[in-house]
Parts: sequence; structure tokens; C-alpha cells
Amino acid sequence: MNKEFWHSQRGKSLIKLIVWFLFIIVLYVVLTFGMDSPKQNNNNNNNNNNNKVTDKENTENTLLWDLSNREYDYEYLITINGEEYSFKGSKLKDEETGIKTLPNGETINYIKKGNQITNTENEIIPNLYDNLASEFLNYNILMAIITEANCSSAMCNFSYNEYQINVAVISDKELQINIASATASYELKYLVK
Repeated sequence: MNKEFWHSQRGKSLIKLIVWFLFIIVLYVVLTFGMDSPKQNNNNNNNNNNNKVTDKENTENTLLWDLSNREYDYEYLITINGEEYSFKGSKLKDEETGIKTLPNGETINYIKKGNQITNTENEIIPNLYDNLASEFLNYNILMAIITEANCSSAMCNFSYNEYQINVAVISDKELQINIASATASYELKYLVK
């Protein structure tokens, strides 16, 4: 097209039409993609709602709610008055197996089925968690404590009795929980299989 066309009435009308067309496209893009959808607004409101548990399907929290029904490996490092205990094991559908290491270096292999804990020779171990806060070493009880504290984000901190508890969902396969008091610390790590 030549210069005269753009200066004619028909050319000027075409320019106005193109400008309006571009304006409508930009407006459509901004309104469609530039604003939060209602679902995103709900998630933002949930996250800002002072750690209230409202959406168990939130992808940040899926691990927290699903771990009790899944198989996982765990590692616990516990320090009580300067003495270290450690647990390494696996939780399968119907049983849990692991190794407990005492402060003196002695190890105890254990198998837990239901409420019964035995060693590899099938001898009952009366209290695997002697001198330890067993409520932190039972995943279901620990999750009840976390839920009661309205901890629903991927990272949260709260107090429970004399303990400070920090929960961190590291990935969709890893959960870390650190529990500390003046005389004890529990570093708990769960890895989903």
C-alpha cells in the first residue's frame, strides 16, 4: 500500500480499527490471565488464615496427611541431656523394622507389628522408647499434635508443653520435624518410598 492510502479516509479508518482490535486483545489477555482466579484467591486466603487446616488436598501439605497410610523410611536423632539415641528404620504396611542405637553404641534390632515390639530373636522388647518422649516417635500421635496446633503450611512452628516444634515439608517425598526443649532435641526425618 502506498502513502496516500494511509492519509485517506479509508486508511485512517483502517488504522483506528487495528488500534481498537489491539486494545480489545490486550484487555482480554489482562482480564483472562492477569487476574487471580477464585481458586487461587481461596488458596491465598487459606495460607493467610493463621495456619488453619482447611484443605487437606493442598499440594504443600499432601505429605503430612498421606504419610500414615504410606510406606516410608525414617531417621530419628534424639539428644537427651547430652546423650544421643538414634533410630533408623522402615514402616511397611503391616510392620515396622529398625535399629535403635543407644548412647553407649549398643544397637537393638527391632520389629514392630501392631502394639508388639520384638527383637530379631522374637523376644518382646518391653519399652523400646525408654527415657524418650514416645508421643514424638509415634507418627499418628505426632500428627494429632500437629493438627491440634492448626499447622497446615509447608513450614510451621509452634509450642507444645515445654517443647518448640518446627515442621518442614522438604518435598513431596520428605518431611522433617525438629522438636526441642531445654534438655532434649528430636530430629525426625521421614522419606516416602
